[in-house]
Amino acid sequence: MKQFLSFLLLLAAQSVYAEGRCPPGYFPQGGAGWQGCAPGPAINSAQAEIAVPDGFWKKTWGAIANSSNPPLGATVTGFFSEQEAMEAAVAECRKKGGKDCEGTYSYFNRCLAIAQIPTGGIENRVAAESIKHASELAMAGCKDKNPGQVCAVVVSECTEPVYRPY
Repeated sequence: MKQFLSFLLLLAAQSVYAEGRCPPGYFPQGGAGWQGCAPGPAINSAQAEIAVPDGFWKKTWGAIANSSNPPLGATVTGFFSEQEAMEAAVAECRKKGGKDCEGTYSYFNRCLAIAQIPTGGIENRVAAESIKHASELAMAGCKDKNPGQVCAVVVSECTEPVYRPY
């Protein structure tokens, strides 16, 4: 039994000596007449460097403008301020032929869905974190506002962030 334990201790000592004279993370290497240490696979200069961002994602605004003469609406996305988005929505509404266009709704870093019945009816607009969620909420609101009618999502879009280098 003592011989067996001695053998195990000797074997354990050999595995400890496996990295030899090299510091942790390095392994011994050598050839005829020379010896040295090389970095292990996890240690190299590319992995040791800390990644520094070279830019950032800027969140954007979207807006809706509506006209009653003739009845129409316009949506825009991708603006860096609420005021810019509202002005662009009004301009888009006028471009479509609206005579009394007004900015009626704005949203920031969100997805918009508008649901209404095919004959016009009362629309329901919702901004949420995803098109799916906004569409579900818009449909539910449309059905509440237009009981017994069939609603459909007529607009769905998101304000996408824009990458800006430093």
